[in-house]
Amino acid sequence: MDEAIDKAKARVKALCEEIGLDERDVSVRVRELENAVDNALSIYVGVVLQEIDEMRDHCTRLYEEIKTMQTQLSDVDFDAHLSEIKAPYLPVARELEATKTKLLGWHTQRSKRSVAASKRIVELESALEEEKTKLPTDLSQNSICGMEARVADLIRMRDSRVALMDKVASEVEDLWSDLGIRGQGELAEFVATYQTNPDPWLGKSGVDHLQTQVQSLRDELEARKQQTNRLVKELQFLYEMLEIPPTDQSSALTQTVFSEERLAGLSDELQRLQEAKVAHMSKFIEKAKARLRELWEKMYFSEEETKQFAPYHSSECSEEILKACQDEIARIEALVRDPERLHLFAMVHRLKTLQAREIELERIEKDPSRFNKRGKERLEEQRMRSSVAKKPEVVRELKVSLEKWHENHEPFLIYGKPIIDEVLEEESKLLYRRPRHSRDSKPAAPPVRAAAPRVQAGRVEKRPLRKPVVAPAAALRRPSAAVQRARQLESRRPLGHTQFNRSPPTKETRRSAFIADSSFDDPQMEVWRQKRMLSRQIGSNK
Repeated sequence: MDEAIDKAKARVKALCEEIGLDERDVSVRVRELENAVDNALSIYVGVVLQEIDEMRDHCTRLYEEIKTMQTQLSDVDFDAHLSEIKAPYLPVARELEATKTKLLGWHTQRSKRSVAASKRIVELESALEEEKTKLPTDLSQNSICGMEARVADLIRMRDSRVALMDKVASEVEDLWSDLGIRGQGELAEFVATYQTNPDPWLGKSGVDHLQTQVQSLRDELEARKQQTNRLVKELQFLYEMLEIPPTDQSSALTQTVFSEERLAGLSDELQRLQEAKVAHMSKFIEKAKARLRELWEKMYFSEEETKQFAPYHSSECSEEILKACQDEIARIEALVRDPERLHLFAMVHRLKTLQAREIELERIEKDPSRFNKRGKERLEEQRMRSSVAKKPEVVRELKVSLEKWHENHEPFLIYGKPIIDEVLEEESKLLYRRPRHSRDSKPAAPPVRAAAPRVQAGRVEKRPLRKPVVAPAAALRRPSAAVQRARQLESRRPLGHTQFNRSPPTKETRRSAFIADSSFDDPQMEVWRQKRMLSRQIGSNK
């Protein structure tokens, strides 16, 4: 550089000499050359300094970008050594650019996923009117997966609301059909546009508004149903009371819609029937009183209990009397429908039936002419005896049921008195009564054998016939010792262990069955039996 400057000075001096300038002018020209060189060098040095600053700034930017990407990609295992930013800057810049290139691939991919998820979250939350989610700032895999999961949740929520709108639209159409009205207002607009443009109804406010309107339709339908059912029930009751055939009844009774037209028709028909009801009030009251009498008999009401119901004994023909009778009928029918009470009434009815049959059987057994009867009458007597034999079992079962009833209820009354007293009385009668004779305890007639002929020396010798000994009637009535012991043991058994239903006897002839069914306590029957056995013995001896 100095040699070039010296050559330039020598050249300038030579040129000045050629021009003919004096030394002073030559010195001025040389100083100007030196100043020009200094200025040029200063400018170039400034350019170089500026380039150095730019390189340093570039390295600084690369360093900061790399550090930012490393922070955002916290789950990326990338251990890169970052050189210190100092001269020389070009190697430092090259190293930083290489590191940035390595991180840029992961960063770009995750940045796209993050931006797409963030944008979708904002759109869905705005459409669904959900609370804003705080979006993460890093690009780690957990953060991006969380954002994508949030997007999936919002999409499912949107799909569920779309399905809800389908359900609401179907329900609205059904409600319109049941109410007999046409679509109008916002619901009509919703049904017409929700499939093509569901966005206005996806938000919470839109869904709540739809559900509120649908609930109003449900309430209206329920109110109409209750009103219609009440009118139909009253009409059916009046049709039954007035004995109107189904062909003459109103067609509104069988319709399935709950429109205002049907309600108006039912109301008009009810008003017409009520006018007819007033005209036939006395007839209705008589039918209600007859129904009350039937229920009182079924429930075993006493006369004192029936007298307590004053409207039954009133001679007035008013709406109040009829309503009082109908209310009493409804109350008693509700009691009849009680399963536990109904079971007790059935058992009491069975006991009363068996008591009546027992009385009838005693009357029949006292009639001596019953032995002359045959066929159905004797078969009916045997059936009655078998039925009465089940009375102890009925008494025992009724007692158990009554004890269970008394644990949680008042005493069970029949004709105004506790039935448990009658059951206990029947139990005591059954415990100490004389048991009936059974076929097993009847003594058998003594066998009679014919005398066998004796054969001697080619001739037959006949033995003299012995006259059969006939036991007196008292001896026939007296059972054997084994039978007496069996009867004693049977009479000592408790009520629940008595064998009332014996096994059926073996098959016998008609005459032997007739004799076995008879009682040994009847003297006329014993006389007849003795005569019968004598005739058999005489016939066998002959």
